Amino acid sequence: MKNYTILFCVFYLMFSAHPAAAKLTGRSLIDSLKSELNKGPKETDEIKILDELSYLLRTVDPDEGIKYGEQELAIAIKLKLNNDIADACSQIGLNYQSKSDYPKALEYFFKSQNYYESTRNILGIGIVYSNIGVVYQAQGNYKKALDYALKALKINEQINRPANIASDLGNIGVLYMLMKDYNKALEYDKRSLSLFEKIDDKDAIANNLGNIANVYLEMRDYDQSLDYNIKALKLFKEENDKIGEANTLGNTGNVFLGMYKDSAIKLSNEERTYALKHATEYLKSAIDSSIKIGQLDNIIEFSLGVSEAYELSDNHKDALRYYKRYESLKDSVYSAESKLQIAQLESKEFKDRQLLLEKLELVKKRDERVVFISGIVALITILLFFIRRFYVQRKHNILLSKEKEKHLQRIEKQTNVLADIASMQAHEVRGNVASILGLVRIFNMEDPTDPTNKIVIDGVTELTEKLDKAVRDVIKKENEHRITE
Repeated sequence: MKNYTILFCVFYLMFSAHPAAAKLTGRSLIDSLKSELNKGPKETDEIKILDELSYLLRTVDPDEGIKYGEQELAIAIKLKLNNDIADACSQIGLNYQSKSDYPKALEYFFKSQNYYESTRNILGIGIVYSNIGVVYQAQGNYKKALDYALKALKINEQINRPANIASDLGNIGVLYMLMKDYNKALEYDKRSLSLFEKIDDKDAIANNLGNIANVYLEMRDYDQSLDYNIKALKLFKEENDKIGEANTLGNTGNVFLGMYKDSAIKLSNEERTYALKHATEYLKSAIDSSIKIGQLDNIIEFSLGVSEAYELSDNHKDALRYYKRYESLKDSVYSAESKLQIAQLESKEFKDRQLLLEKLELVKKRDERVVFISGIVALITILLFFIRRFYVQRKHNILLSKEKEKHLQRIEKQTNVLADIASMQAHEVRGNVASILGLVRIFNMEDPTDPTNKIVIDGVTELTEKLDKAVRDVIKKENEHRITE
């Protein structure tokens, strides 16, 4: 069994508190960011520094990466910045993933997904899909992993994010390799490598080279596999990527072990001895590196490889020692309890998403009620205005009739005019206002591009024009009455 490198598609704001920091990489960049953090930046800048530190430390010191991620999360919660809360959860999840703590990784990835969905952050949703897929791959659930990876790829292609597309292609390549479809694996891996070379992401290029090396190893093309592993190892060392370096050391050891065991390859005794010796050395170096960074997956897989190498060299004592280490560690990662925790987290994630949808529906209904109530208030205001005007005018007419009997005919005519106005108010004005309110309620506020919205707007415009005409008719009648006086 071999350990396979996985590409991580992660989202974080590229932030450098000092212009020189943007030119730094690896440990130098980490030290520079820590120095900026000690200067006490404002909280919004502090979030960005903590986010980048947590991400960079995932391959160097995941425990420290978790610490910085939790600090970022605390500030984001305090400031109520939902996107930053989602980013922090993603970074913490990545660091737990580096430690092979898959239940914890999923817990934070699902939290991140919920916050990204609440803010409709499509980019963030695509990234967290990719990260969830990586966890399922590590658990051996390739079907579910491929489903998440393809969903992530679709999103990133829609929003045109080359780096994320490249990562998704690499993840899909790994999954096809694990499902033993090697031609598809090479196709996706090489597409991924080409994109990463265009954007000059050295750490990702190294991951891709390692993935291609693994495919060639499965195809028993040992020379190609060694060539790609050596290129990957060189880049990982340059980038100070401890996890990538440990993976590649172990994978290189597996290549030598495969060469030794493959009866189809004709090797001299000297070449066989050389291959077995290098297999043991590379695998032991991989275990030592993995112990330093707490990478349990590597320790488990490569301990089994060392045990096998010692057994082939008739060193039964060391073979047994490493096999016992393998047996004692594997259940801690792949235990039934871990699987139960993951199942519980999946259930919780579903419930959280349902709760979020219910909250959004309540907000929508509240907005509809506000529009309806506002319309009713507007209608009542208009009616009160006209009713008041009507009674004021009527009172005035009564006073005039008491003063002068000779104006009785004029008063009668004025009463008829006012009756016409009241009729207009009751039918034309109220009817149009009611129709406007009805149209407002079917306006799709969630999707302004909904074709129905244009029909609604046209209807409101037409009714407004009718309402305007009704008001002008009222004014016209009043003017005609004044002229005849």
